[in-house]
Amino acid sequence: MRTKLTHGKKTKRFLMSLDHFEMSVLFALVCSVVLGLVTKRTDEARLRYGLYCFGCFMVALFGIGWFMRLLHG
Repeated sequence: MRTKLTHGKKTKRFLMSLDHFEMSVLFALVCSVVLGLVTKRTDEARLRYGLYCFGCFMVALFGIGWFMRLLHG
């Protein structure tokens, strides 16, 4: 948390610093929720599809990361 002084008044700002992996997981979570809500009609189907999409995002994230590790050493 940082404190900023503006015109004699102190204001507090909360800064969030995420690394690349955390931002990718957050992106996967948000996209999975949106895809689940938009594409399916029942709550059970939405939950299952959202979890499926999140799993696919995670597999892709680790797969691409592993592939990049092989390329760059």
